[in-house]
Amino acid sequence: RGVAARVPEVVEAALAAVSGRASALGMFFDQRKSIAEPILTRMTSDRGVNTDPAISADGSLLAFASDRAGSSGLDIWIQPARAGAAHNEIRQLTNDPADDSQPAIAPDNSAVAFRSERQPAGSYLVSVGGGPAGLLAQAGRNPRSQADGRWIEDW
Repeated sequence: RGVAARVPEVVEAALAAVSGRASALGMFFDQRKSIAEPILTRMTSDRGVNTDPAISADGSLLAFASDRAGSSGLDIWIQPARAGAAHNEIRQLTNDPADDSQPAIAPDNSAVAFRSERQPAGSYLVSVGGGPAGLLAQAGRNPRSQADGRWIEDW
């Protein structure tokens, strides 16, 4: 066979390859469309600062730093992790003139660790029921809990 006779076969093979790739890309993009889009929900509605959100491992609690109490600094607050939590379900865990921030909820939802600028500055731990906060690590930042319940710090 001559070159002229093979041109249609080569063109046909090239079109088949392009068509196959286009089909594969189409299936890829169709699969991407089926991935659920995240739904953003407002969890707090204060006019002040609400920052450093932390969700519990089981998704039931939200801890955050806020100036919602009207004080000059940030305190740690906790509430159910759902939109429209009633006002009486939102609890203030800390009340110190210094800023408290970077909360992290214990795996068993029993306590919240946080960074505080109080003296001495460092990472503290408070029960989700409230009460006095205890120093975890002086000068510690970004407290995080491990699965076994031990706390670690970023220095």
